[in-house]
Parts: sequence; C-alpha cells; structure tokens
Amino acid sequence: MMRLAISLIATLAATASPAMTRVEAAALNVELAARTCVQNYQSPDALLEAFKAAGFTYTTEDFGGGSVLHSFGTPDETVTTTVWIDGISVECRIGTALWGTEAMLPFAQAVMQKIAPSLALNPGSPEGVNVLPGSPAAQNDACSGFHALIPRTMLWVQIERQGNDGTCSSDGTSVMRMRF
Repeated sequence: MMRLAISLIATLAATASPAMTRVEAAALNVELAARTCVQNYQSPDALLEAFKAAGFTYTTEDFGGGSVLHSFGTPDETVTTTVWIDGISVECRIGTALWGTEAMLPFAQAVMQKIAPSLALNPGSPEGVNVLPGSPAAQNDACSGFHALIPRTMLWVQIERQGNDGTCSSDGTSVMRMRF
C-alpha cells in the first residue's frame, strides 16, 4: 500500500499542473528526480524502474562493457535526468534549462535536507576543493557543491551548467550531478 501511495505521489509530481508555472514544475521534478536517485542508488534496476513508474519518458544508450546511459525526461520537458551505470557505480545528472548554477546549488542543498533531514552536508568535494558559482575558478571547473556520507557510500553533489563543458559558470541552465 505504501509503495502504491509513493508511486501515485511520484506520478503526480512528475506531471505539472496547468496552474503551475514551468519553474515551479521544474522545482518539483528536480526534487522528485533527486529523491528517486537517493532512495534507489543501491539497486540500479530499482532506480530505473522508479523513474519509469514516476512517469518519466525513457531512452537508453549502451556503450558496452557494462556502461549504460539511461535518459529520463519529464512529460512537461522541464527536467531531464541521465543515469550513468558503470559496473557498480551510479551517477544521476538532473538538469533544467529554467535556472542557472547560482540557483541550483542552494536548491540542491535544500532538496537534500528535505530528503534526508539528518544528513550532514559538507561543503565542497570530498578532497576539500570548493569551487563556487561566480568565482574565477567557476569558468574552468564544475561547482564543487557538497558531499555527505550515506549508507554504503559517499554522495558527492556537483553543480554545473548543461552541455559538455562541465563548468560552473552560469548560462541560465544547470545540472545537479549526484555521484554515488
């Protein structure tokens, strides 16, 4: 019964209400995608099924050798999520074109605190690097974001703009990159 209730809530969150703005829909969808990743990272099969059950569209690309890129989109096209499964490691990249890196970093922190209120978020990378939006280093690197110990692994959340350059400088788009 609990699983049905969670699936229903997830489905409703993945579909924007007509009275909702696109930015509000994106915020709900980013939160839903992050929650789905955090709650299912230990089982890649469960992770993929949870995204499908929530109503995300699904495509896949197999690179061979166990490396597979799974792409999910929201029906309202406010958020895209790619899930990279490479052997035993999982990475979720949750992106939107509706706000930049400056807004995504505090939003990602708030989402993580909502998902796991007792989680201690440590600023920067696990190695101690802390690139922030608007800093000179942001032109060349992803925002370091934050990291936390979660069951069986370290979670590192980086923020970058969409596209292939992986930098923290804002162009009005953003990606929350969750590495487990």
